[in-house]
Amino acid sequence: MDSVSNFICSKDPDVEFFLKNKSLPYEKTSKSRTYLIVDEELLSNREVCILAYFTLALKTLFISPKVSKSKIKRLDGLFNKASNVTAYLIGQIGKNDLYKYAIKGDELIKYAVEIIEQVHGYIGGRFILVECLDHPKLIQFYNNNGFAPLQKEDKYIQLVKFL
Repeated sequence: MDSVSNFICSKDPDVEFFLKNKSLPYEKTSKSRTYLIVDEELLSNREVCILAYFTLALKTLFISPKVSKSKIKRLDGLFNKASNVTAYLIGQIGKNDLYKYAIKGDELIKYAVEIIEQVHGYIGGRFILVECLDHPKLIQFYNNNGFAPLQKEDKYIQLVKFL
């Protein structure tokens, strides 16, 4: 597929690699769903141009013993001693360098949250999880979109947004 091979994300090579190499196998095995944001004008001419994408999945979040009991209860909904909870995960999110001004990151988050809110209406759930590198700009981006830091997992900061 030319449109996938033309996707470039120099800021985060993992985002590019996932789309090109893992998104289809993950889709086929129902591990996640990848949503492509395409140029609608070109699409009407039967051309597919990927502006950006995001991937949604479910994830078991293992809670660090450092997390407060009140936050654990808020995550779980019932108990303050839960050691893990299920979360909606925005697993990958990225824009194509070739069209980086065609869509804002805030719009991508909004699209992802809207889909999760629809699913939430059908099956429940408590919160959305994102994991990002410990970079102040990334953390600020997610804070600006309603996510709050929860804990650090290896080299990633895990942030949550309650539904």
